[in-house]
Amino acid sequence: MKWQALTVRQVVYVAVAVSILAAVAGVLVLARDFANAFADSPSDPKCKDEIAPPPPPKSDPVPGGGVKMLALGGNTSCARMADHSIWCWGDGRGLQAWSSLLGLTLDKPTEILPASPRKNFLLGGFTRCEITAEDQARCTIRKAGPSADLDSEVIFDLPNTKHLVVGAHHACAIREHEQEGLWCWGANDSKQIIDSSSDLLAIPTRTAFAPSGSIENVAVGDAFTCARSLGQNAECWGSNRFGQLGGGVKDNSISHATVMQTESTVQLVAGNNHVCALSNDGHIRCWGANSFGQLGDGTTENRSSPVEVKGFDGPAQQIVASSNRTCALMATGMVYCWGAPLRCSPGYECDGLLVPARILDLNDIVDLSLGEHHACALHRDGSVACWGENDSRQVSARMPFRKEQVGRQKNCFPTIFVEEHGTDNPMPVIW
Repeated sequence: MKWQALTVRQVVYVAVAVSILAAVAGVLVLARDFANAFADSPSDPKCKDEIAPPPPPKSDPVPGGGVKMLALGGNTSCARMADHSIWCWGDGRGLQAWSSLLGLTLDKPTEILPASPRKNFLLGGFTRCEITAEDQARCTIRKAGPSADLDSEVIFDLPNTKHLVVGAHHACAIREHEQEGLWCWGANDSKQIIDSSSDLLAIPTRTAFAPSGSIENVAVGDAFTCARSLGQNAECWGSNRFGQLGGGVKDNSISHATVMQTESTVQLVAGNNHVCALSNDGHIRCWGANSFGQLGDGTTENRSSPVEVKGFDGPAQQIVASSNRTCALMATGMVYCWGAPLRCSPGYECDGLLVPARILDLNDIVDLSLGEHHACALHRDGSVACWGENDSRQVSARMPFRKEQVGRQKNCFPTIFVEEHGTDNPMPVIW
């Protein structure tokens, strides 16, 4: 019995000793790893090469002889090529009537319409149109949401179309000949099309609010419309909650107004609740909502009359607007933007640019387009660069984009990669 008891006691002692030795060994291993981590930390070139995202790739040759025109809408980007084919990337749900890729994200530019002598292609939040060489607009309306159900779409043709603009909720076309005037379709809840109780017009309807004479410019906002005839001031109608009708009043006590100082306008554009007019001397005047500085006057005060945008390097030759932001393409080929940042999604607090700021690395630009939260610029050589939100690949197919994950590189600290939805720097679109 004594011998057995001693054996048990010895076993216990041995077990305790082994445990202590294992603990000491573990501490030594951790100390070694800790030392190695500091010796080869992420500041070390070996780790830096493994952790840092790859540099932006160079653009491949663009098919079809290069890009000639851009069309952005929502989270979708499209380009018209020199051979007039249409290539798109990003959210493919709005292209379903013209593409077999129903409801898919287009990871890279994909041909959706073959070469044809079409003049233009436009995208909006609810409709898309192409204009043929014979000035006929063929448009598709998605009646209810981003569904892949083709039965929810209405397709119609609109002959004698001189100019067409597509907004988030309604669209308007300037027509010639026997249909001369302004024809609009889509939402009518604020009487932005006609004086009617109908909240939705599924087919183009001629609006009586448009100015008389030959209409030269038209802009569609969230719930209002502006148009201008040759040599006249602009006329605006619809919602006036933020003074976007430009008649000197900032509420809905008026539903139609004349905007002074716009008789020399060569281009009208509208965001959600603001309007900008480009005059023939290259100056820009804006009015309406200004909570993000989208009017470019250095304040966040809403304006019911036009205020001049300043701070440019040379006269502007093109302006674009969407949501709460505005951009201008200068005669020098440089691009300036102001208002809400492109990567400012709804529901987030963002500081806007109260005065125009130049988008660096963009030079020799010949065309500019804005989507809901992204932008694209066309270089003179036919290549395209985009920036902003990239959650549907509407900016670039191969820009650094990593979902959140935790990993350990050899001899390096554990690294967390956070999903990157977009970029503030223009990225080349890879074809």
